[in-house]
Amino acid sequence: MLALLLAWCPQATPAPAPSIGGCGWRWSELELDLWIEPEYGNVHLEGAGTLVLEAETSRGPVLEINGALLELQSVNSSGAEVQLGKRMEDDHPVATATLRFSEKKRRGAECRVEFQCQGIGSSSQFAVSAKAALASWTQAWYPLPFQGSDASQSRAMAAPGVTRFHLPEGWQSVSNGQRIEATESGVEAWRMTLPVARSFACAPFVRIEQEVDGRTVGIHRLASAGKPADRELRAVAEILRILEGRFGPYPYPSYRVAELPLGVGEFLGSSEQGFIMVRPVAFDAPDGNLALFGHELAHGWWGNLVDSTGPGTLLLDEALSQFSAVVAIEAIEGEAAATDFLRFSRPGYVTEQCARAYFQMWRDGHDQPLATVRGQFAHQLADCKGHWVYQMLRQRIGDERFFAVLRGIVRDFTTTSLTLVELRRRFEAAAPDADVPRFFAQWLDRAGAPILDSEWSAEGESARIVVRQVQPGEPYYLPLEIAVASASGQRVHEVVLADREASFTLAADGAPTGIELDPRHRLLIWTEAYGARPSE
Repeated sequence: MLALLLAWCPQATPAPAPSIGGCGWRWSELELDLWIEPEYGNVHLEGAGTLVLEAETSRGPVLEINGALLELQSVNSSGAEVQLGKRMEDDHPVATATLRFSEKKRRGAECRVEFQCQGIGSSSQFAVSAKAALASWTQAWYPLPFQGSDASQSRAMAAPGVTRFHLPEGWQSVSNGQRIEATESGVEAWRMTLPVARSFACAPFVRIEQEVDGRTVGIHRLASAGKPADRELRAVAEILRILEGRFGPYPYPSYRVAELPLGVGEFLGSSEQGFIMVRPVAFDAPDGNLALFGHELAHGWWGNLVDSTGPGTLLLDEALSQFSAVVAIEAIEGEAAATDFLRFSRPGYVTEQCARAYFQMWRDGHDQPLATVRGQFAHQLADCKGHWVYQMLRQRIGDERFFAVLRGIVRDFTTTSLTLVELRRRFEAAAPDADVPRFFAQWLDRAGAPILDSEWSAEGESARIVVRQVQPGEPYYLPLEIAVASASGQRVHEVVLADREASFTLAADGAPTGIELDPRHRLLIWTEAYGARPSE
């Protein structure tokens, strides 16, 4: 997911407090009407909704919108003075509407607001063209009540209600919630019964759908594609069943895939709350693109339902979603296919999100500790190494405990933001016998990965093996599998590599003919298949 969040919309949620400067109001319901105007490359937005005060007192709310994309033309609320303005924060223009009542309102007070906005710009995830139109909630494209400097943008924008699209002839819409019957020609409507931060994709689509345990799964291909998406529909439906079995019920009533043409927005896949926007290349993978759809569908839990704050947040959405693709591939095609994806990615998917790409990043000087990952290469690093960390932890503590922790997080963090500190604490508490603190210290708090050298000699029907850790820094504590080969096949042994160098005498099923470290590729360790050694 390319969640290009504006700098003025940070990602944590404070407890309700006395309102200062308009804080403390939230949408309790919101109706939006959008006129998509491809001939002008523009959009007109009108809305009406009710704000409710959650803070103790307030003289009135402050509404904000992305001032680089839309202009606030009017805002009205009975009994309130309204002042429109604009400010800059971190070089981003913010259009504002300050509402002030003659007397302070108290907790539970309601405020009915109506507004009109006109599009004035575009971005990587907000655009209107002759081919298609799109908007992601990450772009703050409709007014949200200001919540203070520690607020969650997605929660500030979330509201139940209806979104209506006034569309050109031949166009259809994809949005959050469930499609409902509209009363006007050329209008499509979507109803949300739960609070959702809204997004949309509009274009000339051809739609196919399937019911999955009471949820609608749909593929909306461009009418110009000329190719059915039955394979992708089956893949998405199966992935949904698999991930619901691991994480609990999918948090939205439907899941849809909307194809958008190149040149409208800038992303490969953008995961929204209940659907995903993708490019035509997403339909070229021979397997129905299990990797892409597994990753993006998982954002329904990791990033959209459970948001995060603090250092290492990419591990709590991007890396968990990438790991979910591993889970989906393993369930559908088997462990060997999932391991191959971890190591080398997959045809039709991003080639930079695997072990081979991680070691290239290390060679290029872009490696850093995952617990504090940031900067230009943070997203790629979180994906190509982060899913390995979750897979190795899963193998260490077992599926039952591993997925129970994740289900508990989904249950407990729908209204507050998750931190990496809390995720670590929960896994440590769930598996006190597995030395999880040391595991996290090795794989999250330091850069790099193990690089192993080995030598062996035969001693009858056993092999005398010496293994050395030659990577920079302290040695890793590694539960390591070693296979000893003979004419009768391989015998796999489990050892623990705790020091810079260790020796083992391991039995074979006859005269030993060779050895292999980590034969099932369960650890993120360098091999020649990943290119030159990073330390060389």
